[in-house]
Parts: sequence; C-alpha cells; structure tokens
Amino acid sequence: MRLFLPIFLCFLTGTAIQAQHKPVTWTFEAENKGEQLYAVHASATVEEGWYVYSQFLDDAGPVPTELSFDQEDVTPQGKAMETGKKVSGYDEIFGMDIVKFKEEATFTQEVHVAAGVKQVTGGVTFMVCNDEQCLPPRREAFIINLQ
Repeated sequence: MRLFLPIFLCFLTGTAIQAQHKPVTWTFEAENKGEQLYAVHASATVEEGWYVYSQFLDDAGPVPTELSFDQEDVTPQGKAMETGKKVSGYDEIFGMDIVKFKEEATFTQEVHVAAGVKQVTGGVTFMVCNDEQCLPPRREAFIINLQ
C-alpha cells in the first residue's frame, strides 16, 4: 500500500501535465476586403516537434483543422486557404499520406457579414501530434472585432 500511493501520485501528475500541455497558440484577426467581406485568419504557432493538420484530409486520418463561425449572419465565401511550413508525405502514426504544418500555419476563410455586424465569433477545431503521440482534438474559440 505504501508503494501504491507514490506511483498513483506520479500517474496523476503526469496526466495533469499532459492535459495542461498546449503546444499550439492561436491568434485571430479579420482583414476588411470591402463591401462587408472579410478574410478571417486563424494563425497557429506550433512548438518544435509538434504538428497541426490540413483542413483537407481524408476521414480515415487525423482530425482536420476546421475554422467555423457561430453566427447565422456570417456566411463563408469560397474555399478556405492555408499557408505555413507545410510537410506532406507518409505519416507513420496514421499509416497514410497526409499534409501537416510545423512551426506555423495560417488558416483563412473569407466571410460575408450582414449589415451592422460588429464582431465575428467562432472557433478553430484542431488536433496536434508529435512523432510519438497525439493530443485529443480541441476547439479554440475566438471573438474578432470588425473595424
């Protein structure tokens, strides 16, 4: 019993550290394109050794990054874009070809906003992995004030 408690505490500490580890930080901004059209940018800074995934992946692999909007008066226009330090090819963890980003990535979606809308709310859903593990998918919410 005396040995069980230290082992259990080490397990809990390790689990808590992993749960708190956030290898991706996000920033959000909207670029005014005129006539109630905005480009919403979700930019990820990714810790060394970790990756976030493309928006355009097959269902059988990692969770693709998804930029979504909470308001009915904000309408996505066209196909989303992504830029950054792209890595393409076969991934050992998933056993398939994938597209992922290291160090930095920006996911951009143009949206049309209704007259009078002063901010855009939504979130980016993403999964982050390194060469040994993946953390559970998360959603990072945003509120972007429009100018």
